[in-house]
Amino acid sequence: MTTIAALIAARNVHQDEKARIDARAKALDGLITTIDQTIQSLVKLGGTTGDKYLDFVLAKRGLYSPLDALRYQAIDEGLRGMKGQMVLLVRHLHIANGVMSIHGRNTVLLCGVLDGEEMTFNSREQYPDCSLPFSHYAYEDQLSGGFYKVEGQLPEGLTGHSKWHGVFLLDGLDPKMYLPRLEHNATTIFIGSEVVKKWLADNEFPSIGERMFLALDTPIPAPAA
Repeated sequence: MTTIAALIAARNVHQDEKARIDARAKALDGLITTIDQTIQSLVKLGGTTGDKYLDFVLAKRGLYSPLDALRYQAIDEGLRGMKGQMVLLVRHLHIANGVMSIHGRNTVLLCGVLDGEEMTFNSREQYPDCSLPFSHYAYEDQLSGGFYKVEGQLPEGLTGHSKWHGVFLLDGLDPKMYLPRLEHNATTIFIGSEVVKKWLADNEFPSIGERMFLALDTPIPAPAA
Protein backbone atom coordinates (compact mmCIF):
# COMPACT_ATOMS: atom_id res chain seq x y z
CA MET A 1 0.00 0.00 0.00
CA THR A 2 1.35 3.39 -1.02
CA THR A 3 2.17 5.55 1.95
CA ILE A 4 1.45 9.22 2.25
CA ALA A 5 5.19 9.90 2.46
CA ALA A 6 5.73 8.11 -0.86
CA LEU A 7 2.98 10.10 -2.52
CA ILE A 8 4.44 13.36 -1.25
CA ALA A 9 7.87 12.35 -2.55
CA ALA A 10 6.40 11.55 -5.99
CA ARG A 11 4.57 14.85 -6.00
CA ASN A 12 7.76 16.75 -5.24
CA VAL A 13 9.54 15.04 -8.13
CA HIS A 14 6.78 16.10 -10.51
CA GLN A 15 6.71 19.59 -9.04
CA ASP A 16 10.45 19.97 -9.64
CA GLU A 17 10.06 18.71 -13.19
CA LYS A 18 7.24 21.21 -13.81
CA ALA A 19 9.38 24.05 -12.46
CA ARG A 20 12.16 23.14 -14.91
CA ILE A 21 9.69 23.00 -17.80
CA ASP A 22 8.13 26.33 -16.78
CA ALA A 23 11.57 27.96 -16.60
CA ARG A 24 12.43 26.64 -20.06
CA ALA A 25 9.09 27.81 -21.45
CA LYS A 26 9.66 31.28 -20.00
CA ALA A 27 13.10 31.43 -21.59
CA LEU A 28 11.65 30.36 -24.94
CA ASP A 29 8.89 32.98 -24.67
CA GLY A 30 11.57 35.62 -24.22
CA LEU A 31 13.50 34.33 -27.22
CA ILE A 32 10.37 34.29 -29.40
CA THR A 33 9.52 37.86 -28.34
CA THR A 34 13.02 39.01 -29.25
CA ILE A 35 12.76 37.36 -32.68
CA ASP A 36 9.33 38.93 -33.29
CA GLN A 37 10.67 42.37 -32.35
CA THR A 38 13.60 41.91 -34.73
CA ILE A 39 11.24 40.96 -37.56
CA GLN A 40 9.07 43.97 -36.65
CA SER A 41 12.06 46.30 -37.05
CA LEU A 42 12.97 44.77 -40.40
CA VAL A 43 9.40 45.05 -41.72
CA LYS A 44 9.18 48.71 -40.68
CA LEU A 45 12.42 49.30 -42.60
CA GLY A 46 10.91 47.83 -45.76
CA GLY A 47 11.34 44.09 -45.35
CA THR A 48 8.47 41.71 -45.99
CA THR A 49 7.19 38.28 -45.09
CA GLY A 50 5.53 38.11 -48.51
CA ASP A 51 2.12 38.70 -46.88
CA LYS A 52 1.07 42.35 -46.52
CA TYR A 53 -1.41 41.51 -43.76
CA LEU A 54 1.17 39.63 -41.72
CA ASP A 55 3.63 42.46 -42.37
CA PHE A 56 1.12 44.86 -40.89
CA VAL A 57 0.44 42.74 -37.81
CA LEU A 58 4.17 42.45 -37.16
CA ALA A 59 4.78 46.16 -37.72
CA LYS A 60 1.90 47.27 -35.51
CA ARG A 61 1.99 44.71 -32.73
CA GLY A 62 5.44 43.16 -32.90
CA LEU A 63 3.71 39.81 -32.90
CA TYR A 64 3.90 36.97 -35.42
CA SER A 65 0.22 36.08 -35.62
CA PRO A 66 -1.07 34.53 -38.88
CA LEU A 67 -4.57 34.40 -37.34
CA ASP A 68 -4.62 38.17 -36.88
CA ALA A 69 -3.37 38.56 -40.45
CA LEU A 70 -6.22 36.37 -41.72
CA ARG A 71 -8.81 38.53 -39.95
CA TYR A 72 -7.48 41.70 -41.56
CA GLN A 73 -7.44 39.90 -44.90
CA ALA A 74 -11.05 38.75 -44.49
CA ILE A 75 -12.21 42.30 -43.71
CA ASP A 76 -10.21 43.79 -46.57
CA GLU A 77 -11.36 41.25 -49.15
CA GLY A 78 -14.95 41.63 -47.95
CA LEU A 79 -14.90 45.21 -49.28
CA ARG A 80 -14.38 44.20 -52.92
CA GLY A 81 -17.22 45.39 -55.12
CA MET A 82 -18.83 47.24 -52.19
CA LYS A 83 -18.03 50.89 -52.98
CA GLY A 84 -20.95 53.09 -51.96
CA GLN A 85 -22.24 50.49 -49.53
CA MET A 86 -22.49 50.79 -45.77
CA VAL A 87 -20.30 49.07 -43.20
CA LEU A 88 -21.54 48.74 -39.64
CA LEU A 89 -19.22 48.14 -36.71
CA VAL A 90 -20.95 46.95 -33.54
CA ARG A 91 -18.84 47.37 -30.42
CA HIS A 92 -19.92 44.94 -27.70
CA LEU A 93 -18.93 46.54 -24.41
CA HIS A 94 -17.54 44.73 -21.42
CA ILE A 95 -20.28 44.43 -18.81
CA ALA A 96 -19.03 44.78 -15.26
CA ASN A 97 -21.24 43.28 -12.53
CA GLY A 98 -24.18 43.15 -14.89
CA VAL A 99 -24.36 46.95 -15.28
CA MET A 100 -25.64 48.03 -18.69
CA SER A 101 -24.52 51.16 -20.53
CA ILE A 102 -26.33 54.39 -19.73
CA HIS A 103 -28.69 54.13 -22.70
CA GLY A 104 -29.82 50.61 -21.88
CA ARG A 105 -27.69 48.58 -24.27
CA ASN A 106 -24.29 46.92 -24.15
CA THR A 107 -23.35 48.02 -27.67
CA VAL A 108 -22.24 51.19 -29.40
CA LEU A 109 -22.43 51.59 -33.17
CA LEU A 110 -20.30 53.12 -35.90
CA CYS A 111 -21.46 53.15 -39.50
CA GLY A 112 -19.61 54.40 -42.58
CA VAL A 113 -20.11 54.66 -46.32
CA LEU A 114 -17.40 53.08 -48.46
CA ASP A 115 -15.55 55.35 -50.86
CA GLY A 116 -13.26 52.53 -52.00
CA GLU A 117 -12.88 48.76 -52.03
CA GLU A 118 -9.57 48.29 -50.23
CA MET A 119 -8.25 49.02 -46.77
CA THR A 120 -5.09 51.08 -46.40
CA PHE A 121 -2.23 49.44 -44.50
CA ASN A 122 0.71 51.61 -43.45
CA SER A 123 3.36 49.24 -42.13
CA ARG A 124 6.33 51.57 -42.61
CA GLU A 125 5.17 54.42 -40.40
CA GLN A 126 6.52 55.08 -36.91
CA TYR A 127 3.07 54.16 -35.61
CA PRO A 128 1.65 51.65 -38.14
CA ASP A 129 -2.08 51.86 -38.73
CA CYS A 130 -4.78 50.76 -41.14
CA SER A 131 -7.96 52.45 -42.31
CA LEU A 132 -11.37 51.54 -43.65
CA PRO A 133 -11.97 53.51 -46.90
CA PHE A 134 -14.98 55.56 -45.79
CA SER A 135 -16.03 58.81 -47.42
CA HIS A 136 -17.61 59.60 -44.05
CA TYR A 137 -18.96 57.81 -41.01
CA ALA A 138 -21.14 58.38 -37.95
CA TYR A 139 -20.24 57.11 -34.50
CA GLU A 140 -22.49 56.74 -31.50
CA ASP A 141 -21.54 58.45 -28.26
CA GLN A 142 -21.87 55.94 -25.44
CA LEU A 143 -23.11 58.42 -22.87
CA SER A 144 -25.55 60.55 -24.84
CA GLY A 145 -26.60 57.94 -27.40
CA GLY A 146 -26.26 60.61 -30.09
CA PHE A 147 -24.52 60.10 -33.44
CA TYR A 148 -21.78 62.36 -34.76
CA LYS A 149 -20.64 62.58 -38.36
CA VAL A 150 -16.95 62.55 -39.34
CA GLU A 151 -15.59 63.08 -42.86
CA GLY A 152 -12.92 60.76 -44.24
CA GLN A 153 -11.52 57.32 -43.61
CA LEU A 154 -11.72 55.44 -40.32
CA PRO A 155 -8.26 54.62 -38.90
CA GLU A 156 -8.06 51.69 -36.53
CA GLY A 157 -5.72 53.64 -34.27
CA LEU A 158 -8.48 56.17 -33.67
CA THR A 159 -8.27 57.73 -30.21
CA GLY A 160 -10.80 60.54 -30.36
CA HIS A 161 -14.01 58.55 -29.91
CA SER A 162 -14.79 56.57 -26.79
CA LYS A 163 -14.47 52.78 -27.27
CA TRP A 164 -13.10 53.09 -30.82
CA HIS A 165 -9.34 52.84 -30.66
CA GLY A 166 -6.43 50.40 -30.54
CA VAL A 167 -7.06 47.20 -32.48
CA PHE A 168 -10.84 47.13 -32.58
CA LEU A 169 -10.89 45.43 -35.98
CA LEU A 170 -9.10 42.47 -34.41
CA ASP A 171 -11.46 42.18 -31.46
CA GLY A 172 -13.77 40.17 -33.67
CA LEU A 173 -16.67 37.93 -32.84
CA ASP A 174 -18.86 35.67 -34.90
CA PRO A 175 -22.07 37.67 -35.56
CA LYS A 176 -24.10 34.61 -34.61
CA MET A 177 -22.57 34.28 -31.17
CA TYR A 178 -24.79 34.92 -28.19
CA LEU A 179 -23.13 37.50 -25.97
CA PRO A 180 -24.69 37.61 -22.49
CA ARG A 181 -21.40 38.69 -20.86
CA LEU A 182 -18.00 39.69 -22.20
CA GLU A 183 -14.56 39.73 -20.65
CA HIS A 184 -13.48 42.62 -22.87
CA ASN A 185 -14.80 44.92 -25.56
CA ALA A 186 -15.27 43.20 -28.91
CA THR A 187 -16.38 44.15 -32.40
CA THR A 188 -18.60 42.56 -35.02
CA ILE A 189 -18.45 43.93 -38.58
CA PHE A 190 -21.31 43.88 -41.09
CA ILE A 191 -20.54 44.79 -44.72
CA GLY A 192 -23.23 45.84 -47.20
CA SER A 193 -26.21 48.18 -46.82
CA GLU A 194 -28.85 45.45 -46.86
CA VAL A 195 -26.91 43.45 -44.26
CA VAL A 196 -26.62 46.57 -42.09
CA LYS A 197 -30.33 47.36 -42.33
CA LYS A 198 -31.27 43.77 -41.55
CA TRP A 199 -29.05 43.67 -38.47
CA LEU A 200 -30.56 46.92 -37.20
CA ALA A 201 -34.07 45.60 -37.77
CA ASP A 202 -33.31 42.30 -36.04
CA ASN A 203 -31.27 43.53 -33.08
CA GLU A 204 -31.75 47.18 -32.20
CA PHE A 205 -34.45 49.71 -31.51
CA PRO A 206 -35.85 51.17 -34.77
CA SER A 207 -35.09 54.76 -33.74
CA ILE A 208 -31.37 53.99 -33.45
CA GLY A 209 -31.07 53.18 -37.14
CA GLU A 210 -33.08 56.27 -38.05
CA ARG A 211 -30.81 58.53 -36.00
CA MET A 212 -27.71 56.87 -37.42
CA PHE A 213 -28.84 57.31 -41.04
CA LEU A 214 -29.80 60.91 -40.30
CA ALA A 215 -26.32 61.60 -38.90
CA LEU A 216 -24.72 60.02 -41.96
CA ASP A 217 -26.77 62.50 -44.03
CA THR A 218 -26.70 60.23 -47.04
CA PRO A 219 -29.29 58.14 -48.90
CA ILE A 220 -29.16 54.44 -48.07
CA PRO A 221 -27.49 52.90 -51.14
CA ALA A 222 -29.15 50.10 -53.03
CA PRO A 223 -27.31 46.75 -52.82
CA ALA A 224 -24.69 46.10 -55.47
CA ALA A 225 -26.00 44.25 -58.51
